[in-house]
Amino acid sequence: GFGFVEMGTEEEATKAMEKFNQSDFKDRKLLVNEARPQENRSFSGNRRSGNYRNTPKDDLNYKLKKLRKRFR
Repeated sequence: GFGFVEMGTEEEATKAMEKFNQSDFKDRKLLVNEARPQENRSFSGNRRSGNYRNTPKDDLNYKLKKLRKRFR
């Protein structure tokens, strides 16, 4: 798992990283570092954008509509 902690100052954050990075907690190693914004990902190749049909959700909606009609 993972979590985020907001520190009051940059100095507090640096101290926390120095103190807790690679320390043990409940038999696990902690990795403590500064969170950074996720970079934009560009997709190439055969990826398509737009609307998709016949997805499991679309199929479920269709089946539900069909069942409702049966029980009216």
